[in-house]
Amino acid sequence: MSSSESVFSTSVVVLDLNTQRDFCLPEGAYPVTNVQTLVPSLERLMDWVRRNQIPVVSSIDSHREAELSDSGVMRYAVDGSDGQRKVDFTKMPERINVQVDNTLSVPLDLFQSYQQVVFRQRGKDLMSNPKADRFLTQLKTEEFVVVGNVVEGAVRSVTLGLVARGKSVTVVPAACGHWEAEAADLAFRLCAAKGVKLCELEDLLARDIEKPRKPKRTQESQIDEEADSRGETRRVDRRPHPPAGRLSGKRSNAKLP
Repeated sequence: MSSSESVFSTSVVVLDLNTQRDFCLPEGAYPVTNVQTLVPSLERLMDWVRRNQIPVVSSIDSHREAELSDSGVMRYAVDGSDGQRKVDFTKMPERINVQVDNTLSVPLDLFQSYQQVVFRQRGKDLMSNPKADRFLTQLKTEEFVVVGNVVEGAVRSVTLGLVARGKSVTVVPAACGHWEAEAADLAFRLCAAKGVKLCELEDLLARDIEKPRKPKRTQESQIDEEADSRGETRRVDRRPHPPAGRLSGKRSNAKLP
Protein backbone atom coordinates (compact mmCIF):
# COMPACT_ATOMS: atom_id res chain seq x y z
CA MET A 1 0.00 0.00 0.00
CA SER A 2 1.40 3.38 -0.98
CA SER A 3 1.47 6.38 1.30
CA SER A 4 -1.22 8.10 -0.77
CA GLU A 5 -3.54 5.14 -0.24
CA SER A 6 -3.15 5.04 3.51
CA VAL A 7 -3.79 8.69 4.42
CA PHE A 8 -7.16 9.27 2.74
CA SER A 9 -9.85 9.38 5.41
CA THR A 10 -13.46 10.47 5.77
CA SER A 11 -15.94 10.59 8.60
CA VAL A 12 -18.75 8.87 6.67
CA VAL A 13 -19.05 6.55 3.68
CA VAL A 14 -22.49 5.74 2.28
CA LEU A 15 -22.92 2.13 1.18
CA ASP A 16 -25.57 2.14 -1.55
CA LEU A 17 -26.74 -1.41 -2.25
CA ASN A 18 -28.48 -2.46 -5.46
CA THR A 19 -30.53 0.69 -6.09
CA GLN A 20 -31.45 -0.55 -9.56
CA ARG A 21 -34.45 -0.13 -11.84
CA ASP A 22 -35.67 -3.71 -11.38
CA PHE A 23 -36.06 -3.04 -7.63
CA CYS A 24 -36.79 0.70 -7.42
CA LEU A 25 -39.37 1.16 -10.18
CA PRO A 26 -42.95 -0.19 -9.99
CA GLU A 27 -42.55 -1.56 -13.53
CA GLY A 28 -39.27 -3.32 -12.66
CA ALA A 29 -38.82 -7.07 -12.81
CA TYR A 30 -38.91 -7.47 -9.01
CA PRO A 31 -39.83 -4.20 -7.25
CA VAL A 32 -39.60 -4.06 -3.47
CA THR A 33 -42.93 -3.94 -1.66
CA ASN A 34 -42.21 -0.55 -0.08
CA VAL A 35 -41.11 1.06 -3.36
CA GLN A 36 -43.56 3.98 -3.00
CA THR A 37 -41.91 5.21 0.20
CA LEU A 38 -38.40 3.97 -0.57
CA VAL A 39 -37.73 6.08 -3.67
CA PRO A 40 -38.55 9.50 -2.10
CA SER A 41 -36.39 8.60 0.91
CA LEU A 42 -33.47 7.59 -1.30
CA GLU A 43 -33.80 10.77 -3.35
CA ARG A 44 -33.54 12.93 -0.24
CA LEU A 45 -30.60 10.92 1.06
CA MET A 46 -28.70 11.19 -2.23
CA ASP A 47 -29.26 14.95 -2.30
CA TRP A 48 -27.69 15.05 1.17
CA VAL A 49 -24.77 12.98 -0.15
CA ARG A 50 -24.16 15.45 -2.99
CA ARG A 51 -24.38 18.52 -0.77
CA ASN A 52 -21.84 17.11 1.67
CA GLN A 53 -19.58 15.48 -0.96
CA ILE A 54 -19.81 12.16 0.86
CA PRO A 55 -17.97 9.20 -0.72
CA VAL A 56 -20.26 6.40 -1.92
CA VAL A 57 -19.58 2.69 -2.42
CA SER A 58 -22.30 1.14 -4.58
CA SER A 59 -23.15 -2.40 -5.57
CA ILE A 60 -24.95 -3.64 -8.68
CA ASP A 61 -26.79 -6.93 -8.39
CA SER A 62 -25.69 -8.92 -11.43
CA HIS A 63 -27.01 -12.17 -12.94
CA ARG A 64 -26.22 -13.92 -16.20
CA GLU A 65 -28.95 -14.26 -18.81
CA ALA A 66 -29.25 -18.05 -18.52
CA GLU A 67 -29.17 -18.04 -14.73
CA LEU A 68 -32.42 -19.10 -13.06
CA SER A 69 -33.72 -18.25 -9.61
CA ASP A 70 -34.52 -20.80 -6.92
CA SER A 71 -38.12 -20.91 -8.19
CA GLY A 72 -36.96 -21.68 -11.73
CA VAL A 73 -37.84 -18.36 -13.35
CA MET A 74 -35.63 -15.82 -15.07
CA ARG A 75 -33.49 -13.72 -12.76
CA TYR A 76 -33.89 -10.01 -12.20
CA ALA A 77 -30.96 -7.62 -12.76
CA VAL A 78 -29.72 -9.58 -15.79
CA ASP A 79 -26.40 -8.39 -17.21
CA GLY A 80 -26.93 -5.74 -19.86
CA SER A 81 -30.66 -5.34 -19.24
CA ASP A 82 -32.36 -2.00 -18.71
CA GLY A 83 -33.59 -3.20 -15.32
CA GLN A 84 -30.04 -3.79 -14.10
CA ARG A 85 -29.14 -0.10 -14.45
CA LYS A 86 -28.97 2.09 -11.38
CA VAL A 87 -31.74 4.65 -11.03
CA ASP A 88 -30.37 7.98 -12.19
CA PHE A 89 -30.51 9.90 -8.92
CA THR A 90 -28.17 7.38 -7.25
CA LYS A 91 -25.35 8.02 -9.73
CA MET A 92 -22.68 10.57 -8.87
CA PRO A 93 -21.03 12.55 -11.71
CA GLU A 94 -17.54 11.30 -10.77
CA ARG A 95 -17.78 7.53 -10.51
CA ILE A 96 -15.89 4.43 -11.56
CA ASN A 97 -16.93 0.81 -12.11
CA VAL A 98 -14.52 -1.79 -10.76
CA GLN A 99 -14.59 -4.93 -12.87
CA VAL A 100 -14.91 -8.44 -11.42
CA ASP A 101 -12.04 -10.90 -11.96
CA ASN A 102 -11.94 -12.84 -8.64
CA THR A 103 -8.72 -11.17 -7.52
CA LEU A 104 -7.86 -8.73 -4.74
CA SER A 105 -6.23 -6.28 -7.15
CA VAL A 106 -8.01 -2.97 -6.59
CA PRO A 107 -6.53 0.51 -5.98
CA LEU A 108 -7.33 1.59 -2.44
CA ASP A 109 -7.13 5.33 -3.16
CA LEU A 110 -9.97 5.62 -5.70
CA PHE A 111 -11.77 8.23 -3.60
CA GLN A 112 -8.95 10.65 -4.35
CA SER A 113 -10.31 10.87 -7.92
CA TYR A 114 -13.92 9.71 -7.68
CA GLN A 115 -16.88 10.26 -5.37
CA GLN A 116 -18.52 6.91 -6.18
CA VAL A 117 -16.96 3.46 -6.55
CA VAL A 118 -19.23 0.76 -8.02
CA PHE A 119 -18.76 -2.99 -7.56
CA ARG A 120 -20.72 -5.90 -9.03
CA GLN A 121 -22.49 -8.29 -6.69
CA ARG A 122 -22.77 -11.76 -8.19
CA GLY A 123 -24.13 -13.53 -5.10
CA LYS A 124 -26.33 -12.48 -2.20
CA ASP A 125 -23.46 -10.80 -0.36
CA LEU A 126 -21.31 -7.96 -1.68
CA MET A 127 -18.42 -9.28 0.43
CA SER A 128 -18.28 -12.33 -1.86
CA ASN A 129 -16.64 -9.97 -4.36
CA PRO A 130 -12.96 -10.10 -3.29
CA LYS A 131 -12.25 -6.57 -4.53
CA ALA A 132 -15.22 -5.09 -2.67
CA ASP A 133 -14.25 -6.97 0.49
CA ARG A 134 -10.68 -5.65 0.38
CA PHE A 135 -11.72 -2.11 -0.50
CA LEU A 136 -14.31 -1.86 2.31
CA THR A 137 -12.07 -3.56 4.85
CA GLN A 138 -9.12 -1.21 4.19
CA LEU A 139 -11.18 1.97 3.85
CA LYS A 140 -10.40 4.65 6.45
CA THR A 141 -13.74 5.91 7.71
CA GLU A 142 -15.40 6.44 11.07
CA GLU A 143 -18.81 5.18 9.96
CA PHE A 144 -20.57 3.28 7.18
CA VAL A 145 -24.16 4.35 6.45
CA VAL A 146 -26.00 1.48 4.72
CA VAL A 147 -29.03 1.93 2.45
CA GLY A 148 -30.55 0.08 -0.51
CA ASN A 149 -31.96 -3.33 -1.41
CA VAL A 150 -32.95 -5.67 0.04
CA VAL A 151 -33.05 -5.71 3.84
CA GLU A 152 -33.44 -9.46 4.22
CA GLY A 153 -30.64 -10.11 1.72
CA ALA A 154 -27.76 -7.83 0.76
CA VAL A 155 -28.38 -5.20 3.45
CA ARG A 156 -28.27 -7.71 6.29
CA SER A 157 -25.30 -9.62 4.86
CA VAL A 158 -23.02 -6.67 4.23
CA THR A 159 -23.97 -4.98 7.52
CA LEU A 160 -23.09 -8.03 9.59
CA GLY A 161 -19.96 -8.52 7.49
CA LEU A 162 -18.75 -5.00 8.26
CA VAL A 163 -19.47 -5.45 11.98
CA ALA A 164 -17.44 -8.68 11.95
CA ARG A 165 -14.56 -6.65 10.50
CA GLY A 166 -14.72 -4.18 13.36
CA LYS A 167 -16.49 -1.37 11.48
CA SER A 168 -19.01 1.12 12.87
CA VAL A 169 -22.25 0.74 10.90
CA THR A 170 -25.49 2.72 10.72
CA VAL A 171 -28.54 1.51 8.79
CA VAL A 172 -31.33 3.85 7.65
CA PRO A 173 -34.51 1.68 7.55
CA ALA A 174 -36.54 4.29 5.65
CA ALA A 175 -33.98 4.16 2.81
CA CYS A 176 -33.92 0.34 2.60
CA GLY A 177 -36.20 -1.78 0.43
CA HIS A 178 -37.67 -5.16 1.32
CA TRP A 179 -39.78 -7.89 -0.22
CA GLU A 180 -41.14 -9.31 3.04
CA ALA A 181 -41.89 -6.91 5.89
CA GLU A 182 -41.61 -9.53 8.65
CA ALA A 183 -38.28 -10.81 7.36
CA ALA A 184 -37.00 -7.23 7.11
CA ASP A 185 -38.05 -6.47 10.70
CA LEU A 186 -36.23 -9.58 11.90
CA ALA A 187 -33.11 -8.53 9.95
CA PHE A 188 -33.18 -5.06 11.53
CA ARG A 189 -33.47 -6.53 15.02
CA LEU A 190 -30.61 -8.94 14.35
CA CYS A 191 -28.38 -6.08 13.16
CA ALA A 192 -29.29 -3.96 16.19
CA ALA A 193 -28.39 -6.86 18.49
CA LYS A 194 -24.93 -6.93 16.88
CA GLY A 195 -24.33 -3.26 17.66
CA VAL A 196 -25.60 -1.66 14.45
CA LYS A 197 -27.25 1.74 14.88
CA LEU A 198 -30.71 2.15 13.30
CA CYS A 199 -31.09 5.79 12.32
CA GLU A 200 -34.15 7.81 11.33
CA LEU A 201 -33.81 9.52 7.97
CA GLU A 202 -34.57 12.97 9.40
CA ASP A 203 -31.85 12.57 12.03
CA LEU A 204 -29.31 11.62 9.38
CA LEU A 205 -30.18 14.53 7.09
CA ALA A 206 -29.79 16.98 9.99
CA ARG A 207 -26.20 15.95 10.64
CA ASP A 208 -23.23 18.16 9.79
CA ILE A 209 -20.67 16.03 7.99
CA GLU A 210 -16.96 16.76 7.91
CA LYS A 211 -15.65 16.92 4.36
CA PRO A 212 -13.30 14.08 3.30
CA ARG A 213 -9.61 14.74 3.89
CA LYS A 214 -7.69 14.19 0.67
CA PRO A 215 -3.88 14.27 0.87
CA LYS A 216 -1.74 16.57 -1.24
CA ARG A 217 0.24 14.56 -3.73
CA THR A 218 4.01 14.83 -3.81
CA GLN A 219 6.27 14.10 -6.75
CA GLU A 220 7.13 10.80 -5.13
CA SER A 221 3.48 9.66 -4.90
CA GLN A 222 1.78 11.09 -7.99
CA ILE A 223 0.45 7.73 -9.11
CA ASP A 224 -3.30 7.57 -9.66
CA GLU A 225 -5.94 5.76 -11.68
CA GLU A 226 -7.69 6.45 -14.96
CA ALA A 227 -10.69 4.65 -16.41
CA ASP A 228 -10.87 3.34 -19.95
CA SER A 229 -14.03 3.17 -22.02
CA ARG A 230 -15.15 0.00 -20.19
CA GLY A 231 -14.75 1.54 -16.75
CA GLU A 232 -11.65 -0.47 -15.89
CA THR A 233 -8.93 1.27 -13.92
CA ARG A 234 -5.29 1.49 -14.87
CA ARG A 235 -2.45 3.01 -12.93
CA VAL A 236 -0.89 6.16 -14.35
CA ASP A 237 2.48 7.38 -13.10
CA ARG A 238 2.56 11.18 -13.29
CA ARG A 239 6.01 11.58 -11.73
CA PRO A 240 8.49 13.57 -13.85
CA HIS A 241 11.00 11.38 -15.65
CA PRO A 242 14.55 12.35 -16.67
CA PRO A 243 15.06 13.27 -20.35
CA ALA A 244 15.92 10.42 -22.65
CA GLY A 245 19.62 9.65 -22.81
CA ARG A 246 20.48 11.10 -19.42
CA LEU A 247 22.05 8.63 -17.04
CA SER A 248 20.95 8.60 -13.43
CA GLY A 249 23.21 8.38 -10.39
CA LYS A 250 26.55 9.98 -9.65
CA ARG A 251 28.79 11.19 -12.44
CA SER A 252 31.51 8.72 -11.46
CA ASN A 253 29.13 5.80 -11.98
CA ALA A 254 28.62 6.79 -15.62
CA LYS A 255 32.34 6.66 -16.61
CA LEU A 256 33.64 3.85 -18.73
CA PRO A 257 36.68 1.97 -17.44
